[in-house]
Amino acid sequence: MWPDTHSTIQPDYMAIYNVMLPLKPIGNYKGFWLLISVIEEIFKQKNIKYNLSRDIYPPVARLFECNPKSIERCIRTLLLNIDMSALAGITGATIPENITVSQIIDILVVHLLTK
Repeated sequence: MWPDTHSTIQPDYMAIYNVMLPLKPIGNYKGFWLLISVIEEIFKQKNIKYNLSRDIYPPVARLFECNPKSIERCIRTLLLNIDMSALAGITGATIPENITVSQIIDILVVHLLTK
């Protein structure tokens, strides 16, 4: 795990799922499961510096048997349908009005690392 973080335990799939569950995605969006898998893949990385498109999306795309380009689109659709006030309450972070995919991933990763 990254040396400059407070957490020594790497969150697993269920820990990530439990943090994200209060976001209450409306419907059964594939982006919800993709976002959980993307965050899990980030924790598997040995380096704190990673590129979402090059390092994270391809392994997740193989897992879900989809195109890596569709991962960001699915997560972007999810962002339109989650409770942003719940996200702010969970993480304690200020959520930008037009949040991007990389911003929500960063917010959730930092929250899970400092939890």
